[in-house]
Formats: sequence, structure tokens, C-alpha cells
Amino acid sequence: MKQTEIIKKIKKVANEVIPDVDVENIDENTNLRKDLGLDSLEGMSFIIGIEREFGVTISDLKIKDIQTVADTIAIIEVCMQEMDL
Repeated sequence: MKQTEIIKKIKKVANEVIPDVDVENIDENTNLRKDLGLDSLEGMSFIIGIEREFGVTISDLKIKDIQTVADTIAIIEVCMQEMDL
């Protein structure tokens, strides 16, 4: 899956979790907490949405490493590669 497709799906999930955010301004450098204002509950809803949207399971160890959209993309790619093995 191309990175542009991944970002599009991330924007979709972000819009579901925090509908007041302008998803058009979301890019790889967007910080989920600082820029989007995700609190801990919204953060978990975001992760659950990502898992559902991409059909992956993100371990608790990987979740703590997610700070930005770029981090989210990297973890999605790793999870998808692990599923292909």
C-alpha cells in the first residue's frame, strides 16, 4: 500500500475520532497530541480505528511509540509486513 493511501486512511480515522479537526492539514509531521489535541481516550479510539481500518493489531509496546502521523505510518507498515510473513 502506498504512503498516500495510508495517510488518506489515517485522515479518515482521525476525522471519525475528532471530527472538529481539519484533516486536510494532517501530514507526516503532525503530532497526534500536540497538533490534533488527542487525549488518552481519543488516542485509544484512534488506535482502535487504525487497527480496524488496516486490519492489523498494534501491540501495546508499539502503541507507546506513536507520537506523529509518520510514527503511525511506520507501525502500520511493520504490522502489515508481519501479517504477510
